[in-house]
Amino acid sequence: REWEVVLTKEGQFQHFGFSHANGRKRFVHVRGGLSSLDEGPDVLVVKRLAGNGLLDAWNARHPDAVVQPLDQIAEVNGSHTVSGMVSELRTSCVRMRIVRYPDTFHVELTKRPGAAQYGFKFDKPSRPGPAELRISDLAASGLLEEANRRHIAEGLHHLVVTSGMRVVAVNSVEGDVAAMARELRSNGRGVLLRLRR
Repeated sequence: REWEVVLTKEGQFQHFGFSHANGRKRFVHVRGGLSSLDEGPDVLVVKRLAGNGLLDAWNARHPDAVVQPLDQIAEVNGSHTVSGMVSELRTSCVRMRIVRYPDTFHVELTKRPGAAQYGFKFDKPSRPGPAELRISDLAASGLLEEANRRHIAEGLHHLVVTSGMRVVAVNSVEGDVAAMARELRSNGRGVLLRLRR
């Protein structure tokens, strides 16, 4: 989902009222060393809202276009680079393009001769809760990293799987972590994963 937010400071004591992180650096961090800085997306990530700034006022007036932490800023006043957007956020008026991706997404991994390893480790939950497998480690090679590399090359950074994400379904198996783990270990053709950020 994408939408536009316009904020204008009308006095020297007003502020936009949010903090942000460099999306490129954040991407490299969550990838755990599997990517370099130039592979990250040119976005800013909303970290937190101050509670009394112009963005909070915007959210109160626009319940259908509320900005929240982890939303991405893809453009500010026509600028699309991290450095350019940061510079524009120092001006008194900003027009921002905000992007929010769905909480769940799918990745398909198909085994083939010479490429039969998924390339990730997972943990089962240690206490009662959602029936999900937590991705604990990604290998530098394997079908999942192939899919990640393809998505990075296509500019689809929101489809890149990272450690800490949750597997909520494996093919048609869901709601049973033991059955999902069995499906991952035993399916000889491959898997369609439904993942939660």
